[in-house]
Amino acid sequence: MSNLAVADPSIPVEFFAIKRFIDKSFEHLHPHDVAKIYGSIDVDHERERFGQEVIDQGVAGLTRYIEFVRSAGSDRASWMLDALNEGTFPNYTYSTYDVIRAHRQFSHNRKSSSNGVVSCLDEMSLFCAGALTLPKELHYQTIMLVGPSHYTVLTWDNERNGYWFPAKRYLFSRTTWQAFVDDDFAGDVESAFSSIMCETNRIISIRGSFDFDTGASHIAESFLREIVSDIEQLFGFVPPHLKAAMERPIVEVPPLPYYDVYINMRGATSRDDVLATIREAATERSERWAEDVLLAYRSVHVPNPERYFEAALESPLARAAAATMHTVDDAIAYVEAIPRRASIFNDVDRIAMPDEVIRLQTGTDRDRELLLRVLRHWVGE
Repeated sequence: MSNLAVADPSIPVEFFAIKRFIDKSFEHLHPHDVAKIYGSIDVDHERERFGQEVIDQGVAGLTRYIEFVRSAGSDRASWMLDALNEGTFPNYTYSTYDVIRAHRQFSHNRKSSSNGVVSCLDEMSLFCAGALTLPKELHYQTIMLVGPSHYTVLTWDNERNGYWFPAKRYLFSRTTWQAFVDDDFAGDVESAFSSIMCETNRIISIRGSFDFDTGASHIAESFLREIVSDIEQLFGFVPPHLKAAMERPIVEVPPLPYYDVYINMRGATSRDDVLATIREAATERSERWAEDVLLAYRSVHVPNPERYFEAALESPLARAAAATMHTVDDAIAYVEAIPRRASIFNDVDRIAMPDEVIRLQTGTDRDRELLLRVLRHWVGE
């Protein structure tokens, strides 16, 4: 794929600008580093939270990916298999941009322009955010095509030219994708696609998602078939898991509100105006989507702040810290020993989660109070 380092003239420069920003500004972490920095989750605990079938399905998908990578002559994913066999998995944490930036101290490339450490989903979310701000003539639709082990982005302009951002450093148009297939895989498009994504199981869009395994779709079937047609036009084939899913019954579920929200906010030029609109929807109309956005933004001004505590109870680092404690006095001493009191957001009206306070060794009084409450819960007093 080294030939794709040269800019492709068939791709609008605006898409390349987004890609270059992600390439130069963020460091993609190895799974081992994710576990070292963010801790690990307990797979059995996740089975209790989400159900055995859901977690077993995810573990099976990850195992197939690792075996596929091994069959291709690479051992880079073996560490994940060892972790799964031990009943753990890296605690991938998908954060807003400013949380990512707060963690830039963990980058191996701090002397460069690194703005933080990321996973593939972080990279794809940043690309989507950039694409959604482009002029209307450059943006028809953007989706994520994802699998158990990887997230990628597909986007189309108003002339229905498609582009694929599968990973840092790479951006395909139909032209460069075909060149990649011909040059590196002797025209075998399925093998070329599998070299990047050995399995797909979901489409995610601003309208909602389509689950290949269950057939449940927030996306109307007519629009879903349009997406599949556009994918085929770009790749020259339909990925086999998607093709199989489209041949089975599609169960349409109620659409999500985000597409209408996006359309209504299109053209906004101020973050404060957008934030005010979301706060009004959350507080005056009690719209759940708006509260979810405020929670992701970490605003302390939310209708149900107890949701922060509920989420905080799933903090692996805080739980591990509590396991070393015997009394509440131990928890108090632990929190008091955190050296700094600055907000990771530079804003006391936004709250950091317990694991962030532990990792970054800083937190406001509110941040510390939430951490202490979680520790006291796990200490059992």
